[in-house]
Amino acid sequence: MKVNWAAHPEVTRAHKQLLAARAGSLALQRGTPTLCSTADVCAFTKAAGPDQALVLVNVRSTPSTCLLPAALANSPWTNMLQAGTLTLGT
Repeated sequence: MKVNWAAHPEVTRAHKQLLAARAGSLALQRGTPTLCSTADVCAFTKAAGPDQALVLVNVRSTPSTCLLPAALANSPWTNMLQAGTLTLGT
């Protein structure tokens, strides 16, 4: 079955952003995942050499929180989907 990408442009845009993020990160392409998920948030890190990626996905339709591992708390990251940097809390 062919995908009709024109039917939902917002989904197409999201797929393109995710594919570009993966293409731009050796960690996302080849890294080994370390899980830190909850029932509400799928979360993991991947690392390959000096490149490290953190993926956080809210799998609920309401705002959710996730307690990060201590090594990630209060650390700066680049937001690959929305451009810019952010500092995570705990």
